[in-house]
Amino acid sequence: DLQSKLELAISRKFKGVRLTVYGSCLSGLALQGSHDVDVSIYIPEMYELKQKFDDGINSAKSFEKQMTNIVFRVKNCLQYCCSESFDDLFAITRARVPVLKGRDINACNPYSPDGSLSFDLCFLNDIAVVNSSLLREYSLVDNRVRMLM
Repeated sequence: DLQSKLELAISRKFKGVRLTVYGSCLSGLALQGSHDVDVSIYIPEMYELKQKFDDGINSAKSFEKQMTNIVFRVKNCLQYCCSESFDDLFAITRARVPVLKGRDINACNPYSPDGSLSFDLCFLNDIAVVNSSLLREYSLVDNRVRMLM
């Protein structure tokens, strides 16, 4: 699956990396035919940098530069991984939540004409995972929640 492929490629360069699917795929509220997967990435190095920034040890400029560097290192991991499965990689680093957009061209996605699967790999976005889990739980408790989405 996509999560395993991404984790395998990235863990070669980043120890302790964890990926979590969130958004409509996790909550079960995806629209019919939807083929975009949101994935949150945990890299210990990033959280250490964020803590140093929050504690006033690193400046905003230094924090942004180091975070951008990590996002592009992850992009390179996917771009040059041995499976050559990832394509259309595009990093958005100047955002509250840095994102690496891409496509798994070997996903066998039945909703895509070419079988590819688009993904957004989001950095430092734990709250989105929690919110998606909460929406999923709400929808399991009461089917009316789906109608509100």
